[in-house]
Amino acid sequence: MVSGLQQLGKAIRFYAVKLPFIYLMIGLGFVFEFLLTYPYMILLAIDERRQAGRAHSNAAAATRYPEDV
Repeated sequence: MVSGLQQLGKAIRFYAVKLPFIYLMIGLGFVFEFLLTYPYMILLAIDERRQAGRAHSNAAAATRYPEDV
């Protein structure tokens, strides 16, 4: 009987404590990853806008890969 109560206690502990904590950690992982990559995405967008207004020269490409020009 004691072993049955221990198994029930372990099951309750898993489903009431551990499983919600696992789901919480998964969500927090996605949030932290977004917070780490968001500034980089902003910098890429700023650089893309800055590069769009600038005239590009194919001189460097022509010296390295003449067949691609």
